[in-house]
Amino acid sequence: MTKQETDVGAWINIAGTVVDSSQVERESQSSSKAGRRRSRSRSRAIAVQAILLWSAGLLKVDDYEKALEFRREVDEQMQRLADA
Repeated sequence: MTKQETDVGAWINIAGTVVDSSQVERESQSSSKAGRRRSRSRSRAIAVQAILLWSAGLLKVDDYEKALEFRREVDEQMQRLADA
């Protein structure tokens, strides 16, 4: 992959697993130099342990958003059925 394909904001495909972000934070803290200040974000973060990474190529954002909305609707319907 080129640098442009992994720049901030680039769309990529990842095959891997979602891991506990607190575990990643602990690992980065233990590997940082002593006496160095660490900034902490209060936003919720996730970490992904990537096994494969490849460019998403040209992405039709409208199609992606429609698919995402459909997925959310299906998830909500499934949750309502499970709660019934």
